[in-house]
Amino acid sequence: RAGKVQLLLVHESDPAHGGCDFENFYATTPEDLVAGGLYSAPAVELYPQPHRDVSLALVAKTLGAVRRTLAARLSLDRLSALSTV
Repeated sequence: RAGKVQLLLVHESDPAHGGCDFENFYATTPEDLVAGGLYSAPAVELYPQPHRDVSLALVAKTLGAVRRTLAARLSLDRLSALSTV
């Protein structure tokens, strides 16, 4: 609480994966954490299919992932193939 740590809140909303309503977190989170800004950044919600892949891509993007071009993917595939020879 004293240090500055960036958090990524990911909310599982799919009941098949143990998901619940986000309001449950407000009811169970200690007040000092809420007052300290725990929920100041928006959470990334993990939706069930057919939107699951988009949700996971948003999590990856938030963590710093970048989209590779087709040329970059092909180049990496060629390098991988060469390293196994």
